[in-house]
This record gives sequence, C-alpha cells and structure tokens, in this order.
Amino acid sequence: MKSPYLPAIVALVILIAFGLTVLATHDWDPMAFVLDRPEDVPAEQTWAIGYDGQQAYAIAIDPLGAVDELDRPAYRYQRILYPMLARAIALGVPDLIPWSMLFINLIAAACTVYLLSRLLADRGANQWWSLLPLMTFNYLIGVRMDLNEPLAYALALGGLLAFGRKRVVIAAALFALAGLTREVALAFPLALVAWLLLRRRWREAGIIGAVSLVPYLTWAAVLRLTLGVSPFATPLAKPLWIPFAGMAHLGGIEAQVMVGLWAVVPAGLAAIAAIAALLGREASRQSPDALLLLANCAVIAVLPIPTWVDPLAVLRLASGLILALVLWMARSSRLAYVAALWVPSLL
Repeated sequence: MKSPYLPAIVALVILIAFGLTVLATHDWDPMAFVLDRPEDVPAEQTWAIGYDGQQAYAIAIDPLGAVDELDRPAYRYQRILYPMLARAIALGVPDLIPWSMLFINLIAAACTVYLLSRLLADRGANQWWSLLPLMTFNYLIGVRMDLNEPLAYALALGGLLAFGRKRVVIAAALFALAGLTREVALAFPLALVAWLLLRRRWREAGIIGAVSLVPYLTWAAVLRLTLGVSPFATPLAKPLWIPFAGMAHLGGIEAQVMVGLWAVVPAGLAAIAAIAALLGREASRQSPDALLLLANCAVIAVLPIPTWVDPLAVLRLASGLILALVLWMARSSRLAYVAALWVPSLL
C-alpha cells in the first residue's frame, strides 16, 4: 500500500504555492484572504462589502465584542471553533490572526487529503483520488476566502476515519467539533447514525448522535440566552421544503450554469443513484457511503433561499458532496467522470 502521506505532501505543496501566489499579488497582506469590507465603502452599500471570512475574523479579533461587526450575530457565533482556534494560535495578537486563519485552512486542506487517502485505502481504491476535491473551485473557495468549510470537512473526515477504526467516542467528538465549525458538516454524523440504526447498532448510534449534536444544540441555546436571538431565527437557517427550489433565485445565466453544473445536477443524479443502490443492492447497505452521499445531496437540495442568492455559497457547500462522491465511487471506474466534471471548474 502506498503511503497516505504522499498525496497529502503533494497537496501541501500545491496549497503553499497557491497561498504564496495570492500573497505575492496582494502586497503580502494576509487580509487578502479575509476579504474584509474596504474602509471606503459606504455603510449603506450592499455590494463589494467583503465576504463571510470577515465574520470569522471579527469574532477572532474580539470574541466578546464582535456583535456590532456581524450581520447576524447569533448565526455567526454558532460557527465558533474556527475563529477561536485562529485566535488561540495567534495568541490573541490581532496582527497575527489573519495569518493563523490562513494557516489553519492550509493545514486543514492538507489533512483532508490525508484523511481521504486513508479512507480510500480502506476501500481498496487509489489513494491519489484524494487530491480530487482540492482540484475543484468548490473546495478552494473556502481556502481562498478564509471560510469555515475546510476545517469543518477535515474534522468530519477525521470522524469517519476514527469510526472505521472502531473509536466511536473519538469519532463522535470530532463530529461535534465539525458541527461547531460549520453546521453542514453534521450531515456526515447524521448519515452515519441513520446507517447504524438500520444495522440495529443502537449503542453506537446513540453515542454518535448524542455526542455530535448535543454540543451544537447546547451552544445554540447559550447564544439564544446571551444574545436574545436564536441562531435558527434567520432565513439563512431555514431549509427549503421543495428540493432545489432555490435555483429560481440564482441571478444571471453564468451563475445558473456554474451552480447547475457543479452542484445541482450532480446532487440530483447522485441522490437518485444512491437511493437506487440502497433499494436494490444489499452490498450498498453494508457500508454507510450511500447514506453519506444522500445526506450531502440533501444539503444542496434544501439550502435556504438567501444561500442561493450567492452562487459561491452553493458551490462551496457542494464540497461535502464531492467528498462523499469520492468515497462512494472509490472502487468505480466512473470516478474519472467525476474528475472530468469538476476539475475544469478551476478554470
């Protein structure tokens, strides 16, 4: 078996080159990754005002006093792990926090490749397929814009690997941390719980479900008490009941084509394939991979309307779908078609 470190080393070299390129073209300013609101932008302007990374940055700079800097304080504070980890690594020094945010995501991305290569090896597949997510625009958005997703998905994959090694409590703890980083990563433990329940493995299902979800829900309750607003009160936290109905809110043909090609169509087709496999083949029920894929397809299908207004948000949240697809199709020759679909997104 090839070393799982080799794809991770290649990934790290690619990521460092990517980071250095961005820094070199932005006067070596790490705030180029934060995409903070420019000082000369009027308060009433709603365009060219930065991106979500500035929310994590604001919390990292001032954990207790960032309310006025956040668009939806309770909702943003719910994703607490990434900014607090960045602050801890920077030892609370404001000038170092943009660097620590970048450092975390570069390491998280390399760890994602490493963990995925280990999971692929467990499935008897070529470990070099672990580089596929890194070769997509969907995933690199998270690194380029100091977002929560790289860390969240790395923790989720760590949970899957720990579960495969029969370390259920460690797996559940990693899933819990993933949920406190970005709630969409909870699709992984929820799918795993569903699979365990189908297998009548009640104890493991209870541990994974409770340890994964209780910290997330408890933190949400704390935010409700301290801020007076529930994190779930915003339209950004209200899923759609009609799958993919948010497509109607995408503006411009370019956004519709990109989101359709690299998120919606793959999610729809993958969901149909996963359901057919679960209903038709006993082998598909021996592994949680089909349910992991179905859960991540569901994430795309029910994204709230405000998320669809931002095509980049839909694309980056399809990273979980890509990871799940690679795992599900690990032994399939059709995995090359997945690569052929997403790798050109880098253009």
